[in-house]
Amino acid sequence: MFDFFRRENVTIVDGVEIVSRSIDFGFLAIFAFSFMVGIFIYFLPTFIAVMRNHKDKLLIFIINISFGWSVLGWIVALGISFMKKD
Repeated sequence: MFDFFRRENVTIVDGVEIVSRSIDFGFLAIFAFSFMVGIFIYFLPTFIAVMRNHKDKLLIFIINISFGWSVLGWIVALGISFMKKD
């Protein structure tokens, strides 16, 4: 599992093949950063609703969790989060 994070170096010394394996931390860092940015974008409607103290922030969160994976559900949640909060 997670073999795409590993780097394998093969060196031949005196006819003997030496294999060294290491973790590619650069790729791992880019992957982790991209994952966090993706999570932030996914929950952006919820973050906006919480920051604006929207009265329907729980509804927006539920829509975001339930239907945010579809672009339409995410857009609906985003639209509701920008509506008047009174």
